[in-house]
Amino acid sequence: MLRLTKAFAVMVAVLLFTWLAPPAVRAYDLTDLKTDLNFLVTQTPVESALLFDVFGTNPDPNFQKHQLTEFQINELCGGDCGAAGIGVNFATYYKGGDYAKARNAKMQWSLEIASSSTPPERVADIINNEQVDNVIVRIGTAQGSEGFDNPSDYGNFLRAIAGLTNKPFYAIAGPNEPDIEHWAAASCGGVNGSDPDATRATFYDCVGPALATYMNAIISQG
Repeated sequence: MLRLTKAFAVMVAVLLFTWLAPPAVRAYDLTDLKTDLNFLVTQTPVESALLFDVFGTNPDPNFQKHQLTEFQINELCGGDCGAAGIGVNFATYYKGGDYAKARNAKMQWSLEIASSSTPPERVADIINNEQVDNVIVRIGTAQGSEGFDNPSDYGNFLRAIAGLTNKPFYAIAGPNEPDIEHWAAASCGGVNGSDPDATRATFYDCVGPALATYMNAIISQG
């Protein structure tokens, strides 16, 4: 009976430990990423999924984890990123992107950051000559608007670019990441994922109208 009790106690302890132990973390591999990207690009109205700093064009060591090899990119895109709907966010200011690598991967979507000191000609040159059909202009970072606090200034900048090309291009009409880019709604403060639900709800209730005002001011100038 004593042996049976010990065996039972051990079995209960093992079961209890298994129940209390955190679930194993499953590795997220290239196949998983490809599956997720394929899902994203087939959703309406998604036009493309941009790989962040995939060519390592931003020297920030925190971004090195995003860099992929040519082989890995080829695997993700099935040999043709344009057909797969996959593009690149170079994580750079114009013209810091490696457009030769984007072309080699047949990417047709790209994104870089513009500031108020960026000559419109620099962006237009990308649109006109780098053979990427869909160029996206982003402004602002977590450090500020890069000189575009006033939406009229941003509108004038975009019109200047449009005057230098006959090709269409895209522009983000406000902060790329409004939860960490507070420049369009500074009075709302900030928020992160670890904040309580009520705190985040208050932030979003505040930032939403402010962002809408900025974005509508840009759109109305179109």
